[in-house]
Amino acid sequence: MKSVTDYDRWVAVIDATEQACREYRWRRLNELLEAMGAKARTDEPPAAEADQWLMAIDQDTNRPRWFPRAETEEYHAMRFPQGVYGHA
Repeated sequence: MKSVTDYDRWVAVIDATEQACREYRWRRLNELLEAMGAKARTDEPPAAEADQWLMAIDQDTNRPRWFPRAETEEYHAMRFPQGVYGHA
């Protein structure tokens, strides 16, 4: 029977920590997606609020939709940690 070394224990701790981080990240990404969907609007935001919204084209309707900037930017920063094009 193989004995458990300190190295094996540390590997198990690191694996558990990485798993917990992944689970937290996916949970937060889902929360952000739900918030973005709930706050999305199809009408253009007022000029005074324009900097708080980002526009995207809806794939189903081919029409513009506006999403809250804060949630959208947090989502993209978590989803693409190296930046959208592979660099920060």
